[in-house]
Amino acid sequence: IEDEKAEKPEGWLDDEPEQIPDPEAEQPEDWDEEEDGEWEAPMIKNPACDDVGCGEWEAPMKPNPDYKGKWYPPRIPNPAYKGPWAPRKIPNPAYFEDDAPLKSVGKIAAVGAEIWTMDGGLYFDNLLITDDEAIAEELRLLGFEPKQVAQKAEADAETDKKKPDAVPFLVGHLYELLENPALEQVKPHLKPVVDFFMEFPAALYILIVALPLLILSCVYTVFCMPSSSSSDEEEEEEVPAAQAKKEDATGKDDAAEEEEEEEAEEKEAEEKKSTRRRTRRA
Repeated sequence: IEDEKAEKPEGWLDDEPEQIPDPEAEQPEDWDEEEDGEWEAPMIKNPACDDVGCGEWEAPMKPNPDYKGKWYPPRIPNPAYKGPWAPRKIPNPAYFEDDAPLKSVGKIAAVGAEIWTMDGGLYFDNLLITDDEAIAEELRLLGFEPKQVAQKAEADAETDKKKPDAVPFLVGHLYELLENPALEQVKPHLKPVVDFFMEFPAALYILIVALPLLILSCVYTVFCMPSSSSSDEEEEEEVPAAQAKKEDATGKDDAAEEEEEEEAEEKEAEEKKSTRRRTRRA
């Protein structure tokens, strides 16, 4: 609604138009009233309206405090609604409850366990099922820990046998890098590569030398090697130059060339003038 408290600002110009002809605009020299019609200056914003305003004054609008939105009838619970339908349940005539499920089970001689893991270095052996923590701790101290120490010592000895006495400098650094905890997830994939370089150290040095050369050759091919299109452009540029030299050698009249250039410029100016006239008419 209109703001009833708003008042027309003091100095408002009711009789001034919002736009006036540009007083600085001038009729173009090539304007033809017979072809282009009567010339009119372009309209600009009235500078007298910048301070307060001009034209017919209208009160600004404000939100209606009495507006409550679109009316809808109120909603109430549906007295006929009974909920989603489901079939009724009855006792299962084939249901059977075994009061003694372990009565017919004989002596347990073995336990099977299916384990799926993504981490290496895990061992499962001598599974024990008991509810006595003391028995479990005793079995761990007497059986699991000694066996774990023996298995680790055997694995270290096997690794030492595979390693030669003199480890190449770069390969040794690669083995040290694999011990980084951050590479624990990818270590199973990287270790076969390092073992290959350990067996064939020359392949590592060839890779170190060949990789930079390959990168440099690719960079040179992409950025430095001249393309066939550029050589074709140079040949095209050389042909007009040769033709110009040939014309100079034949002694072509310079005055005739100047006259031809002046006629071409005059013709181009007339075409531009006619184009501007057609644009104004449109």
